[in-house]
Amino acid sequence: MHLLSALAHHVGVTLAHQAVDDKTNEIIAVETLVHQLVLEGRVMTMDALLTQRTWRRRLWTKGGIMS
Repeated sequence: MHLLSALAHHVGVTLAHQAVDDKTNEIIAVETLVHQLVLEGRVMTMDALLTQRTWRRRLWTKGGIMS
């Protein structure tokens, strides 16, 4: 099973995780994962696969910042 996880590194806690279907990739699963999180005032660090302009804009509109 392939899981995409959101972690709070400073406290060592998994905030949420989402299964990634075998026939797709993380780009599809990240949308579901992000909707589970409060992003306002948070800095998000993502794998290079997910650092697309579309995701940067979506995170920005939810109050988050992608680094």
